[in-house]
Amino acid sequence: MTVVYWFSVFFVLFSVLYYWIGLTVGKNTLTENDYFLAGRTIGLVPLAGTLLATQIGSGLTLGTADAAYRYGFAGLFYGFGCAAGFVVLGLGVAGALRSLNVGTTAEVFEKYFASPALKRIASLLSILSLTGIFIAQVVASRHLLSVGVGLENDWLFICFWVVLIAYTMYGGLPGVVATDLLQMTVIVSVFVGFISWCWWQGLISGEAVRGLGVVHAMPVRGFADWFGYLGMPLLFSLVEQDLAQRFFSAQSSKIASRAAWASAVGIVSFATIPAVIGVQARLSGLAVVSGQSPFIAFVSQHLGPLGQALIMCALVAAVASTADSLLCAISSNVVQDFVSPAYGSVMRMRSAELVTGIVGVVSLVSSYYCTNVLTVLIQSYELLVSGILVPVLMCVMRAPLGRLAAMWSVTIGLGVYAGLWFGFVSIAAPYSLVALGCSLVAYGAGIMVSRISNC
Repeated sequence: MTVVYWFSVFFVLFSVLYYWIGLTVGKNTLTENDYFLAGRTIGLVPLAGTLLATQIGSGLTLGTADAAYRYGFAGLFYGFGCAAGFVVLGLGVAGALRSLNVGTTAEVFEKYFASPALKRIASLLSILSLTGIFIAQVVASRHLLSVGVGLENDWLFICFWVVLIAYTMYGGLPGVVATDLLQMTVIVSVFVGFISWCWWQGLISGEAVRGLGVVHAMPVRGFADWFGYLGMPLLFSLVEQDLAQRFFSAQSSKIASRAAWASAVGIVSFATIPAVIGVQARLSGLAVVSGQSPFIAFVSQHLGPLGQALIMCALVAAVASTADSLLCAISSNVVQDFVSPAYGSVMRMRSAELVTGIVGVVSLVSSYYCTNVLTVLIQSYELLVSGILVPVLMCVMRAPLGRLAAMWSVTIGLGVYAGLWFGFVSIAAPYSLVALGCSLVAYGAGIMVSRISNC
């Protein structure tokens, strides 16, 4: 039996199982609050599991292995950045987000800054950012099927994404959380089983573990690179809707904070597995051709068709666990921020299902025209962080709030980032960091002007 055969069998079985779970859970999703926020009843274990699922995608698996193969310890930087974001969330930000009692991050602009216009701008930025990341996940999955499995049948690829879109449409956040837990079980079981088998067979040496602490030709050339590797994942985690939606859905602020801590530990622990594989591939002299992942090359060298198929199913599950979260968050932004409550809960739920389907299909089609995944991801992160991070953090930190300050902060932050991105001004510093600094200064200036005006 070939890899394609075994993978197709597992792929179909898991797709049917994902859809069945979404369909089953969706039957109990009766209200808008259920659909978008799971009735705000998610406990510690499922919350930590679904938070971890949002982060374990192609970047934390294949990206970490590739970076560790080339640079050693620096391969863990992206994982450290994601974990650092959860540490900050666990220190109080996650609990504070839960206590805001809103449904989307954009909603804080209406509730705390009394500006429906800024709410819509923030929501639009979130939708654009999340859609870009979602398209990148679709592109990554097609690359996995083509390079990792040798599967050139687009129909299987399309059917899988149709199933994912369908269970996200029908099940809402409860359906996504339920499938996330299954996907996390598959991912962790396969990866832990694989690394344990490799150690038992002597394929992983102690030198590989020690070698993870060695840096080879470190890629970090200055502060801009440090910020890109560590800072951007941290900052983005504080405002991205797919994470915030889960914190808004927690049973309490305390559970939100504890789940963030658990996820931080889980991210670092998991990231060491592909990192060790990457270092071992380098130490063993494994030749990796351009465009090939050292992780997939290592798997192909040491496992038979059945083992390779299981690994690839776990990698696709990692992509899916991130993608369905993004899709659910996008529909949440669209419906909760743009569709009037006057339409009623049932109509808004139907609107969410329609939006989920449309965004999913459009993104699936767009993936065929997207080639530079990394650029899409970086720009998606930077766009949202530059625009809304400062005002949202001011709400979380209980800092002085003002409509004028929020308006100036969003406008200046976006304006500076756009100006730098289009090349109107050339600087060496990270564009998003400069935009954030200007956004913060603008917020402070707005607070001062408001206070002077009220005197």
